[in-house]
Amino acid sequence: MSKPQEIDARGRWVVLDRTPEGTSLLAVGAEDYPGISPRNWLDARTKIVLVDKLKAVLSSGESFEGVVRYGSAEFAVTAKPIVSPDGQMVVGAYGIFDHPGHKLAEEPLLGTWQWRVSKATGKNVGEDSSRWNENLFKIYGIDPVHPSRASAARPASGWLNSFQRKTETPSSW
Repeated sequence: MSKPQEIDARGRWVVLDRTPEGTSLLAVGAEDYPGISPRNWLDARTKIVLVDKLKAVLSSGESFEGVVRYGSAEFAVTAKPIVSPDGQMVVGAYGIFDHPGHKLAEEPLLGTWQWRVSKATGKNVGEDSSRWNENLFKIYGIDPVHPSRASAARPASGWLNSFQRKTETPSSW
């Protein structure tokens, strides 16, 4: 199987996800790329100029804004962490690069969802076992002060119910 042309992300926001299995590319600009390797799919310039900074952000939790040289060219780079709703874990990173002075694309609104489940029992842990960050409430238009009023509207509930039914009855797949 041949690999498609590598992605040049200059001028587009890149979103990386971090899981126990490793780092994966979620999006470049408006295009979704869930679950693919950033090292295998992004072009050399994007990897050196941006992905290296995003991986540093994943490790440190600290944002980066500065200039990175690539050959004889300079690029303005912005790289930021994506943090869990409780603020305790960096779950991803996003960033953009372009020539200094170029107008950058609007920063994406990224939401995170945290769900604590007991490994021993499989049950939710605590009264706030499911948490959304502020951006996720904005994305779905839910009032964060009174989220229970919209709990049925949370898209995750339908997805989870569907997933649960499928895992309980595999023959229905």
